[in-house]
Amino acid sequence: MNKLVNNFLNTLRPLHIEVGKAHGLVQAIEVTPANVLDGHMLIPLVESLELPEETEVLADKGYCSQENEDALHEKNLVAKIMRKKKGSLPNRVGGS
Repeated sequence: MNKLVNNFLNTLRPLHIEVGKAHGLVQAIEVTPANVLDGHMLIPLVESLELPEETEVLADKGYCSQENEDALHEKNLVAKIMRKKKGSLPNRVGGS
């Protein structure tokens, strides 16, 4: 891969993907600059879809925050977000 393409791809990270549980098909994709925290992208991705109530939303610990947990609860969705090491949720998205 040439250097220009590689540099361009590096600016597109992280890549946020929503995958449907039933069929494993990609439902939504959001590409952000590397300086955008993962935790800020969970709710916009969820809101871009019409998820039925009680849908499980699985995410890695980069999306772990009380704000995300509360927002999913308000939408009657089941948060299945991996916890950060100390088992505590930060108060703010991307905070500690």
